[in-house]
Amino acid sequence: MHAEDQMDGGFICCYSDILFTTDVVQRVLGHPGDMVLSVDTKWLERYQHRTQHPPDDGEKVTVAHGAVTRVHRAIPPATAHGEYTGIGKFTAAGAVKLKEAFHRATARYAGQPFREAAVFEKAYLILLFQEMIEAGVAFAHADTPGNYMEVDTQEDFELARRFWPDFRQTKI
Repeated sequence: MHAEDQMDGGFICCYSDILFTTDVVQRVLGHPGDMVLSVDTKWLERYQHRTQHPPDDGEKVTVAHGAVTRVHRAIPPATAHGEYTGIGKFTAAGAVKLKEAFHRATARYAGQPFREAAVFEKAYLILLFQEMIEAGVAFAHADTPGNYMEVDTQEDFELARRFWPDFRQTKI
């Protein structure tokens, strides 16, 4: 079976460098939208201890009337509703829209710059999401007040060992 065919029935996707609790996923799954991004509304609290990863680098989100209006690193932290956690839900209908947008962008930008990326193949996923939003595709948001942590640096790893209860109990 082709990997893309496995997306047909809908799916949850998540970045591989994050920690999160089950309630974060339950919020996303419980939302009726076809494309739902998990957004940490207490994200700035987590950045207080991070010196190697500034808030400017976060994948910030703005929203209006239940919809994501923008997802981008360049959003000023003071105007962000929260940070995209890297967790998203796509129903079967949402998966179709995502695949169509990906194929459209691949056909147009393969081997070429795409938005801020030097080449399409190295673009952040949020750039495709933003392309879709600007084309009128609706993304909803399921907010979480924390219960999420990103591990990008050695400092983040040490913070996770100190502050993430489930992680501290894990024997490495």
